[in-house]
Amino acid sequence: MVLYSLDADYVFLCDGDLRKVSHPKKKKRLHLAPTAHACPELTALYESGRLLDSDVRKALAPYQTVAAD
Repeated sequence: MVLYSLDADYVFLCDGDLRKVSHPKKKKRLHLAPTAHACPELTALYESGRLLDSDVRKALAPYQTVAAD
């Protein structure tokens, strides 16, 4: 999941697949742990108002794991 936006108590997360940019998941800040990963390409697209679900999926692709049967 990618941090899409935040306010005082909540963060909004999206993955471009199940959670679209247009309808992010709302989570309380205290339930999340920060990571050192950053994606400046997504930040630039978000700030310009051009962030698409496909951009989020591409950015998350290297971090996806394949489930073992």
